[in-house]
Amino acid sequence: MKIRKYSYLFIGLIAVLFFVLSFIFEYECPFYTHLGIKCPACGSRQMVVDLLRFNVIQAFLDNPLVFILGLLIFALIVFKIVFKKDVKIYPAYYFILIASIVVFTILRNIF
Repeated sequence: MKIRKYSYLFIGLIAVLFFVLSFIFEYECPFYTHLGIKCPACGSRQMVVDLLRFNVIQAFLDNPLVFILGLLIFALIVFKIVFKKDVKIYPAYYFILIASIVVFTILRNIF
């Protein structure tokens, strides 16, 4: 169980490090740079900046999918902490997640 706890911490630290380094080196999305297609994560960095400035509406407009998924993950973590129960994730949820990412990517590049 300790290994799992530390793996979440490690993944979180890698995400924070990537976020900080993306500001320092002006990282741009390779999908958008080379193909002209916005990936599902495009706008996530600006979304985090807008959330830090408490501009929630603009954060949602920057990347609605990551915003909603972030709220969902936050709610699951709070549920686990408050009720001290593990949240059961069914395999169908993974299919719904992948399908929503694909549909979001297609629609954001069409409109």
